[in-house]
Amino acid sequence: MAKLINKLCFIRENSIFFNYWKDPPAIFHHKVYFFNVTNADEIISIGAKPQLTEIGPFTYRMKLSKTNIVFNNNDTVSYRERRTWFFDPSLSVDSEDAKIVTLNAPLTIAFTFVLQYSSPIRQILLYALNHANESLFIQRSVKELMFHGYDDSFLSMGSIVSPKFAKNKGKFGYYWPKNGTDDGLFTVHTGSDINLLALIDRINGQEKLKLWASDECNRFNESTLGQIQPPILAKSQKVKVFNPAFCRSLSFEFLRTEKTKDGFTARKFLLSKKTFLNASDYPPNACFESKLPKKSYQTRTSFLEFFSLLKQKTSTLSFPSGVMDMSKCLSGAPIIFSLPHFLHAHHSFLDAINGLSPNALAHDFWLDIEPATGTTVDMAFRTQINLHINLPIGLSHYNNSPQIVFPVLWQEVGIHWPENFIFLLKFLIYTPITVSSI
Repeated sequence: MAKLINKLCFIRENSIFFNYWKDPPAIFHHKVYFFNVTNADEIISIGAKPQLTEIGPFTYRMKLSKTNIVFNNNDTVSYRERRTWFFDPSLSVDSEDAKIVTLNAPLTIAFTFVLQYSSPIRQILLYALNHANESLFIQRSVKELMFHGYDDSFLSMGSIVSPKFAKNKGKFGYYWPKNGTDDGLFTVHTGSDINLLALIDRINGQEKLKLWASDECNRFNESTLGQIQPPILAKSQKVKVFNPAFCRSLSFEFLRTEKTKDGFTARKFLLSKKTFLNASDYPPNACFESKLPKKSYQTRTSFLEFFSLLKQKTSTLSFPSGVMDMSKCLSGAPIIFSLPHFLHAHHSFLDAINGLSPNALAHDFWLDIEPATGTTVDMAFRTQINLHINLPIGLSHYNNSPQIVFPVLWQEVGIHWPENFIFLLKFLIYTPITVSSI
């Protein structure tokens, strides 16, 4: 059986497996849950603790399609993978026109960018922010917050503040402008050596990233993109998946063997709890530590103290365990990832917010792998997007604003395989066993 599976799972043109690999028949359900702010006025006026209500899911069907496929001479194949999302009202609680009261993300991003400049540029930006009359909270539709985006005055000047924001064309959306795009050029092993099947060789022509503080954190050795694993790794105690949203490889640890909803006997792997630990609790994560600027905030300073503080160099923040600063990956924006509802995070994150209820069954991050073929047959990729509110000194207009890691939304990406693929995979896995047992 193993020899037959190894032969069929080899990525090569004009094979049955190639067509499934090129255009996966799976439908990925991307479910989004927004945190609606119910006491925005009280937060702004008296600094009340934020009260959130979860609204969702708003569900999108995501299709993957590999393009620009080139087979190389070293048993690797290079390609791009386009992702396209379609809103599915039948699996959603409301239409995309539903309104959400949420944190003003472009304004929050502007706070952080002000901290990165020294006087006098910082003074000019502070003056602009103090007189812009922008509210810390806004009401936008789900469509605007996700893929359609909305116009924003701060981002319209983005190329001045940071050239990295020029591509946004003055618009903001958490997934703007990702629809119909890819995450770069990936080169993976074809599986001529089945123990290397789908392992990443290069990303954008590079053998490692140039993003994090150490070579170890920049490497993606023994990582796949999660759709298929070498069978030898699928039977191990740990698998690694490179996730472009995290700009890093994520480790998953074997939890148990179980039956999936489609009847496969699969090995469940859970995202390692070390992923979101800070360097104090897990030193190997030091290279992922926050690079967001830190300042000592004071609401009242004298004129001379104010200009003295403006000249100070900012150090970087250190967050308790349970979150990951994504600013290095996202053009310096103060976006923080965590598990939904701050599951497994330090209590301080939950203490700062009302309305969250972490639940391991509903909020953990896992994948189920069929071990004979290494195919991911079920999964729940769950992450929460938060924004860190970090007010610059001298920004008096927002004195009552909470300086916390503020939840905006959480999301789950699951997978649904069509019946014909399930039948084919089961035939491949179980028929040889049945025949050999006769």
